[in-house]
Amino acid sequence: MLPTYYTSDYPQYDGKVRMPTEGLNPVMAGTPDKVAYSSMPVAPPKTSSPPRVEGLKGSKHDIGKAPWHLLPWEEVEEVVKVLQHGAAKYGEFNWMQVPDARKRYFSAAMRHLAAYANGQGRDLMDKESGLSHMSHAVCSILFIMHFERGRI
Repeated sequence: MLPTYYTSDYPQYDGKVRMPTEGLNPVMAGTPDKVAYSSMPVAPPKTSSPPRVEGLKGSKHDIGKAPWHLLPWEEVEEVVKVLQHGAAKYGEFNWMQVPDARKRYFSAAMRHLAAYANGQGRDLMDKESGLSHMSHAVCSILFIMHFERGRI
């Protein structure tokens, strides 16, 4: 007896059990009159979530793990835009090749922080990139942190 496979991963799945060649894509095997079928098994049907057991509570062992949900994602995206601007201007990962990187990125971060502080609300954006000075400063500080960990 031939094994059967379920076709639950196909949009046309109708709940019926099929023979191995049914519902699979045919592959031409040399001549138009000979058709072979993929030997890759089709996954069994997906089941719904297991039934809830009254009084049983779920658990997740994540105490002490990084709480990523605390990050302000819109601001992180702004830093990514700074990275995108830098990649377009200098090339991707060029920042890793800069000589005296720690000293130079510290100076860059301080220039952006000073521009932010001196702007007092009217000059908060970098003129060249159109992105905030704070985002540029954060980006430079991330680079420094990368180098401080001994990464190249």
